[in-house]
Amino acid sequence: MDLYTILQPQTPHSSNYTLHLLELNDEILKTMQIHDSNEKLSKLNLKSTSNESSPVLVTHDKTFKIRQQNHSNCVMLLNVPDENVLAEDANSGDGTGDGDEAVVVQQFTNQYVLTEVTMAELQNDPVLNSRIPKLGDLEELFSVFKELLKHYDDGDMEMDDDVSDRERGGKQASMKQLFENCSMSVVQFESFLQFHDIVEFGICGGVLDDEVEGDGRRRSEMLQLGCFKVDEEQILLPCVWEMIHFTISYFLDVLGEVNVMKGFEFIPLNKNQFLKKFEKFLDKKSRDDIDEEPNDKESEVELKRQFIVDAKLKITGFCIDKFFESVSSPASDDEGGMKEGLKLLNDRVVKSFGHVELIKLGSKSVRLDDFLINLKTQLPFNYNPEIDVDTTLKGYFFYEVDPNAIGSGGRGHGHHDKSLKEKRKIRFLDEEILSLDVAARLKELFKLKSKWEISEIEPFVKRVNVKHLKIDKFLLKFCRVKKEGKRTFVTKR
Repeated sequence: MDLYTILQPQTPHSSNYTLHLLELNDEILKTMQIHDSNEKLSKLNLKSTSNESSPVLVTHDKTFKIRQQNHSNCVMLLNVPDENVLAEDANSGDGTGDGDEAVVVQQFTNQYVLTEVTMAELQNDPVLNSRIPKLGDLEELFSVFKELLKHYDDGDMEMDDDVSDRERGGKQASMKQLFENCSMSVVQFESFLQFHDIVEFGICGGVLDDEVEGDGRRRSEMLQLGCFKVDEEQILLPCVWEMIHFTISYFLDVLGEVNVMKGFEFIPLNKNQFLKKFEKFLDKKSRDDIDEEPNDKESEVELKRQFIVDAKLKITGFCIDKFFESVSSPASDDEGGMKEGLKLLNDRVVKSFGHVELIKLGSKSVRLDDFLINLKTQLPFNYNPEIDVDTTLKGYFFYEVDPNAIGSGGRGHGHHDKSLKEKRKIRFLDEEILSLDVAARLKELFKLKSKWEISEIEPFVKRVNVKHLKIDKFLLKFCRVKKEGKRTFVTKR
């Protein structure tokens, strides 16, 4: 559906516009009724990723696809403000009308209905994903920056303030451009960024700003690098590892905290305070990694060092949003009131480290107890979160052995069942490689294993359950669903 064709006037009657019927659902009505003072929550946006894609109506946290329903013999009499009267009132400047209205006889051959777009559909938007390059390491990013800097110094880049972000920043789109050209709400876009590990990089803040006299702001704006999908194993998790290591050192050296895991429940630093202290930690570490301090502050060694520190800080800010939660706790009696801080979300940390370990397995299977040992060795020293793979890593793996191997009692029925469960083998499964056709996807899953526990197969069929039916009712159309005690299993017909 072409947004700019469908929504523009087609056959005018008494006016230069055509009226269209749009059926508003409860979510849209609720948004429209929010008090005007909260513009952020009350705003409705009409968006489209391209002329060929369906237009969507977006609230602060949801997206609705606009679909056309055709019908016939529908004529409505409507009272609408007369345009001439409105124009006269506007010219008079008093802002009031005399109540004159024009009657419009309008025939509607269709109406528009709203269908909610799920986050699963939005996460894999091919148009949006194609605009964001992958970043394997920070050395690669520094090479991009040097090339951009060379073009700037050679005078190849425009200085006009009207130049777009894309022209100013090279090949990659900015965060602002990505949001404006996606079919997502603000809340969904933030979730999309975290799901795909998307970080926006700019200029490093030290050397280059110092050497520009009077116009440092414009230069830093022109040398934006844009958005990248950072590699989870090579970039993101090493940063998380350093953040946890730094926090443990902070507990021990500054707070004298002995119970490290309890300390992660409330870290007495807000986001900005954490970033400032972590910047000093990164700066010292980067200097220690260099054999000797460069005499020339403008040398490539120093430029690269500062650039890497700045890039890591960008990633750190992203990691705080993804792996930490802002919390508050009563301050000391001397300070009074509440103190802001951060809480480490252990499940998210384990999920990311566990995902990387599963990817390393490829198509091989490994005993669960061996996998857990490997996973724990990847975590920072003294960081010992509880690990429940069935909850935290759900949707990333499957048990290769028949589910009955853990006994008919199910989970939580004694040490013997737990021991059997840990001896079962697990295998990585990437849900995105499965077919989008329901029957074909289930056929692929049953090739891997003939009998699935319903909770285990659910994340692998969630995307094709487009009507959001209860999982057992959905699977009944294609498979055999059978209860055995307190557990439910799925087999092919």
